[in-house]
Amino acid sequence: AVAKPCTTLGDDDDQDDRGDKKDVPTTKQKKKSSKTTGTLCSGGPRITTAAAEAVLRRDASALSKLSGPTLKELCARTGENIAGTKPQLVARLCEPPGPALLARRKRADQYVPRDRSCGHAILCALDADARRGGGSCASRGLSKDDVMSLADLTGVATTSLYTAGPMGYDGWSCAKDLVSRGEPPLVRKVNPGSLYALTSLAAVDDAGRKVADSGRDVAAALHAKAHARGWCSCADAPPATLDATRGPTLADIVDDDVAPEEASSRAAAASSSSSSSQGGPFVLEPSREVATLVAWLVAELAVELAWQADAALASARPTATPPPPPARRARRWSWLVAASPRRRLR
Repeated sequence: AVAKPCTTLGDDDDQDDRGDKKDVPTTKQKKKSSKTTGTLCSGGPRITTAAAEAVLRRDASALSKLSGPTLKELCARTGENIAGTKPQLVARLCEPPGPALLARRKRADQYVPRDRSCGHAILCALDADARRGGGSCASRGLSKDDVMSLADLTGVATTSLYTAGPMGYDGWSCAKDLVSRGEPPLVRKVNPGSLYALTSLAAVDDAGRKVADSGRDVAAALHAKAHARGWCSCADAPPATLDATRGPTLADIVDDDVAPEEASSRAAAASSSSSSSQGGPFVLEPSREVATLVAWLVAELAVELAWQADAALASARPTATPPPPPARRARRWSWLVAASPRRRLR
């Protein structure tokens, strides 16, 4: 009998950190990957306040009493990998928690590099350089050699960025995902294209709500997680006061039982949204597109009226004789006329 090769499913990516492609998964593999990618599954177990508080306290004894599906749901809501046995899940939840920004991006199926991958190390290096040099990364960017050198010195990646994999790709092959995946992407190419820097602008919708994080925020969150877990050896850790490095709270984990201090705010937000959607008092505001169209029409009308007024004034004036041609034009071509053979024959 021939043993079938087993396939290892990734945590967050459908590609590994070296960029080589994988086979197209079958339907059974897709169903299995939906349970191991760290995303929330519909119809999962409800998370109570007691379970969420056990995660925040990192209480191993209280977490070990929970069921396996509940532990996987807690790992998914805190941005951790949900694959493994029950003791592994408990040990994972007892580690220093990562920023809530990473868990939110994973739940929204937005790109986040795998922990201790080459992409993780590159973002940590760019974030460290931006804090070390007073924003040098944001102003001029770093070259490929500098990024690889700094990322290798951080020690975040489990393998060196200069080591080639089985397909011949080194750690820099994951940079294409950092530059291309997501809207906006995490890393941008600085003109003339040979420098790399973190993106600083986040994506917002028409209402002004933030729908995607910038590369600076994601890099700061990953860098803070690397320092909290002891993976990064640099001396430029991001401060814990940033919103991107904020850890998960009770509101990020709990499901049905809401904390008393947060229940009032949630109820107020729900009542305001329901009143505005169900005929409550509201103010009708024109959209941005309509306002832009009206301004364009008014400008076009003003230009048309000004043109008609100038045409009317021009028609009312008496016709003036055209000015004579400038004398310098005649002098300019006089040498050609004098040198022509027809002129000499005359």
